Amino acid sequence: MSRAGDPIPPTREVASLVEADLERGDEARAFNRVISYVERVFEDPGTIGAAFGSPVLDDLCLRLGRRLGRSAPERFDPSLVAYVATRLVFPGGHTFVIRDLVEAQPGRRHLVLLTGVGGGTDLEEAQRFLGSAVAVEAAPDATAREAAAWVAGRLAGAAPGRAFLLAHPHDAAAVAGFQPGSAGEMLFYHHVDHRFTLGVHLAHARHLDFRYAGFANCRHDLGLAENLFLPLTAGEPSDPVAPPYPLTTASAGRWGKFAPGGEDSFAAQVPRWLAATGGRHLHFGGLPPAVVASIEKQLTVAGMPVDRFVNLPEVASLRAALVEEGVGLYLDSFPLGGCRSTVEAMAAGIPVAVYRHPSSKLLSNETLAYPGAFVWQEPEDLVAHLAALEPGRIEAESAAAIEHYAAHHHPRLLAAALAGESVAGRPVVERAHPIASLEGYLERAAAAPGDEALLGRLLLQALRIPDPGTRQARKQISRVLYALSRLPSGEGGGADRADLSGFLLRHWRSAAEARPAPETAGAAGRREAGRQAECDLRRLLRRLGWGPVGWLLRRFKGFRALEERYLKGTERGEPSGPGV
Repeated sequence: MSRAGDPIPPTREVASLVEADLERGDEARAFNRVISYVERVFEDPGTIGAAFGSPVLDDLCLRLGRRLGRSAPERFDPSLVAYVATRLVFPGGHTFVIRDLVEAQPGRRHLVLLTGVGGGTDLEEAQRFLGSAVAVEAAPDATAREAAAWVAGRLAGAAPGRAFLLAHPHDAAAVAGFQPGSAGEMLFYHHVDHRFTLGVHLAHARHLDFRYAGFANCRHDLGLAENLFLPLTAGEPSDPVAPPYPLTTASAGRWGKFAPGGEDSFAAQVPRWLAATGGRHLHFGGLPPAVVASIEKQLTVAGMPVDRFVNLPEVASLRAALVEEGVGLYLDSFPLGGCRSTVEAMAAGIPVAVYRHPSSKLLSNETLAYPGAFVWQEPEDLVAHLAALEPGRIEAESAAAIEHYAAHHHPRLLAAALAGESVAGRPVVERAHPIASLEGYLERAAAAPGDEALLGRLLLQALRIPDPGTRQARKQISRVLYALSRLPSGEGGGADRADLSGFLLRHWRSAAEARPAPETAGAAGRREAGRQAECDLRRLLRRLGWGPVGWLLRRFKGFRALEERYLKGTERGEPSGPGV
């Protein structure tokens, strides 16, 4: 039995264990083994934006499904469209996607099949949300193996002319039940395109991507040469409305979109935004009570009314709420972007500001937003942008948002792609992204370059992170930090190599020079060197803390102490050294 923190075993080992389960006739255990393995992959932050699919695991799921003994229909009903999913969450991105797909195919009947692997769905709420043209069914409360058999049986009985797979990443039951020949046309909708998910490499299902970065990733790096692009949509575009001033800004998304940046990252920024705009900030989506309390406390300390920040956990329509509240600028979630919310803002003619993730374009929405949208990485840049915003800039970006939405996200584009007997993808601007498969990631993680341990130790020392105690833990942390240092500067790296190397070099030189002859450097020079080193350290801490492994580093008291010492004042907008 592996323990948390151990390296993820190769997929071939999982396949061997599943083979042994099947030889014993324990199909239920085989299903659970695949599900547990994928959940474990999710626990490794290094796979985010780096590992996306596994042909080995997808083939394994299909093999499990073949053992269910369901035969394919002889004829299909072209008027019926089926959707195989895990569960529906309200509001939830892929729940909206299903409704958009339904609305884009009028005149057809629609059947939603839910496996329930990992959680159930309120079927009455689902029926209300999706409409009377949709039948929603859920598998009986049973094992993953039985859920897979139920899906396969329902598809065989209904014989839909078209079927979409939109399951949660770990749902081996949905993939196993989505057998070749179960529908006239079978499609995999890649709604989780920034991290690992089952189903990516299903050869019998046409692969659908919903944004440019994901399409290029799958086409060029995953080798899916025949993938198609279907745009996200959010209804008819609105006529832009000039917002009231002082400016109201807004953000949206579940806390998981912001949590990788640390508990204080979002809370620390909101007061700075409000100070810059003089207006209000609204957040749509649930926030932990501690985060709301932190924001209100900081506003009180700064002498600002706490009602300038409003948290609305649930709204029926984000787009409608943005318009009703007179929002003048939408701030996309960070460090993980929210695709649909950005599209909804553009549909309403509201300018957007998007975060450029330091590790991958797949983790933010720079390629989804309209040309000319403000893109930021350092918090100071966003604050400066907010402080300098004028009505003319807002008006111009509002028009650009509407134009971009109408050209690339209008509902008629999705309807046209789905109107024929087979789905026709939209044209897309292709861009390449340096990413890899799960197998490739595990292979690289197993091989430790010679200088990895050295640089890892330097980083541990420079960041004053205490020794984690075990050799395995040291190797894991070292690999994480080394991988961050190797990210290309042009991509903004999780800890940009130039910044990281420069910081370490200055740290080493200053220590070396101080030992033999500290009196040789003038006081002014030492002060300037100290200010520069502090500036470098702040920048490095932000990139490490807001990167995909911020949660791991923040487990160490030393790293948290550094953030507390060097970032707290800056994040609250207090005076800091030059260049920060």
